Amino acid sequence: MDEVWKDIEGFEGMYQVSSLGRIKSLERTVKGKWKTDTIYHELIRKPSTCKPYNIVRLSKNGKSFYKTVHRLVAMAFLPNIEEKPEVNHIDGNKKNNLLSNLEWVTRSENCVHYMKLGTRNTAKGEKHLKSILTAKQAEEIKYGDDPIAELAKKFGIAYQTAWAVRNGRTWKHI
Repeated sequence: MDEVWKDIEGFEGMYQVSSLGRIKSLERTVKGKWKTDTIYHELIRKPSTCKPYNIVRLSKNGKSFYKTVHRLVAMAFLPNIEEKPEVNHIDGNKKNNLLSNLEWVTRSENCVHYMKLGTRNTAKGEKHLKSILTAKQAEEIKYGDDPIAELAKKFGIAYQTAWAVRNGRTWKHI
């Protein structure tokens, strides 16, 4: 697949996005505060990967703008005739920003897609990624007669966590 580059809307002549999901800053000369020229050479930008999506920082007139790479690719290359608000990663990999892997969708279409792929964490109880209690411990908290403060101390959890279990805010399925 050939890589095609297009200007990023609002940053024409400064930054471009490619059909392969890459971002580059273009060579340009910028006047500084004290009327000095700063030359910026063409450079492929390395996106930040600390979030679920690749994010890139673009600068214009001394201000920084943080943009998701997949959205920049979609806005440049995918016609959004139906004006759908979200961009979906077809394979479920949020780091795969190839044009062929993106599509415009509604919020509900996006949710249905991720549920089908199983990439949303819908696990409950001990199977949930952030679970700190076992089902037996949660049942003891929820149905036991001991004070919440004692149970929290016993299981090494915060009072608020034990309170949420006891009052049905969490572990609703038991």
